[in-house]
Amino acid sequence: NAYNLAIGLAFYPTASFSSPRFYAGVLGWLVGFGGNVYHDEILNDLRREPARRLISSPNTAEADDRKAPKAKGRYTIPRAGLFRFVSFPNYLCEWFEWMSFAIAAAPLPLVNVPTAPTILGWTPHTLLHPAWMFLLAEITSMLPRAIRGHGWYRDTFGSRYPADRKIVIPWLF
Repeated sequence: NAYNLAIGLAFYPTASFSSPRFYAGVLGWLVGFGGNVYHDEILNDLRREPARRLISSPNTAEADDRKAPKAKGRYTIPRAGLFRFVSFPNYLCEWFEWMSFAIAAAPLPLVNVPTAPTILGWTPHTLLHPAWMFLLAEITSMLPRAIRGHGWYRDTFGSRYPADRKIVIPWLF
């Protein structure tokens, strides 16, 4: 992945550093990266002893979660941040992070790249920049895991699991 992204940055035309699209992409990347780290830390926090937690504090709902027969006394439902709306906000934030990177660093997907003939020696009708390919690979590999994980939460916690919580996109999916 790093090689493909480096090739894309080195050989394909990018948005100008002074364009609003570039700055919007960089800002979006920062928001996505921060959200990804924050939601991963929420999950890590649930594994820590209650006295050593950094983000979430133990509550009665967590104690009840651990009593669910399939929870085996160690699993609990994450409730902080975007976990109120979706089962996998860390995935959502990571996708947003890499989509924003692609917006900042790459031409829009499926747009003719004017330098393609000089780079490749032939002119394809459309090219998909490595940054967009990386985003597509992330979504197609992570979405099935999110669907299975959402089912695991529902099976493990039953009626305790929020019925209106979506898989990865708030209010939609």
